Amino acid sequence: LILIGTIGYILIEKINFIDALYQTVITITTVGFREVKPLTNLGKIFTIFYLIFGLGFVSYTILNIGQKFFETTLFDFLTRSRRSLRKMEGHFIICGFGRLGQFVSKELEKEKKEFIVIEKSPECIEILREKGYAFIEGDAREEEILLKAGIKRAKGIATLLGNDADNLYIVFTARELNPHILIVSKAEDELSYKKLIKAGANRVILPYEEGGIKIAQTLLRPNLLEFVDFIVQRQHLTLRVEEIEIKEDHEFSGKKLRDSGLREKYGMIAIAIRKGDNMIFNPGPEEILNPGDIIILMGEIKNFEKIKF
Repeated sequence: LILIGTIGYILIEKINFIDALYQTVITITTVGFREVKPLTNLGKIFTIFYLIFGLGFVSYTILNIGQKFFETTLFDFLTRSRRSLRKMEGHFIICGFGRLGQFVSKELEKEKKEFIVIEKSPECIEILREKGYAFIEGDAREEEILLKAGIKRAKGIATLLGNDADNLYIVFTARELNPHILIVSKAEDELSYKKLIKAGANRVILPYEEGGIKIAQTLLRPNLLEFVDFIVQRQHLTLRVEEIEIKEDHEFSGKKLRDSGLREKYGMIAIAIRKGDNMIFNPGPEEILNPGDIIILMGEIKNFEKIKF
């Protein structure tokens, strides 16, 4: 393009190569510098057409390069996202990124747990992008979307949509796709609570009821609630409460609580043991830890790092 302009000015205006090159550059860059000499009428006509075609060519080239760059960047991003989703295992799925979903995501992020959010609201999608959370834009009620989120490899799913009927549908579908997944759902009333449990939810949260109970307990027993929050929310620098599922090959499997070494070796206190549907609080030393049991422990963070989860 510059060569064409330079040759054109040499032939039309009868100027030397340097002046012609200079004239070409200031014309196509539209910097507004003065011409090397007053242009003839033919030179002016050449300049007009050169500007029209030259600017068009430059604009087309820039746009084409920009488009290629954008497409490549977008493709790389989508490819990385798909690979990331395929690699996710033992993660959590959050259906709905409303106020409750945002709090849940914040807590999982704080705990450094892998999770993915399913959301279809453009406003919420924008917030997800800003926070850098993994997400899938779509309807969580669709089986295809749940499969894309890795429902069959996930450890747990939280259904937090505003409509109980929608949550019920997701719970039913999730349980069908993964019989072993932990399902936590929210409900607005007692009737929905019962339906969600029947559909396959392991735990159903009634936000208003549980919030009201906590407020009342805070009024009645402020110090006790402060201690519980202190432990559960990990505000204390050294203490931690954690649950461990006893597997077949776990070091505690088949042992009595007194022989497990929890207190002597790890400095842990066994708060409770869940055996199926039964929860044993303050278990005695003769209690046997069987595969499938879940033991709730309290101790220092550094000691939890020594235990195989």
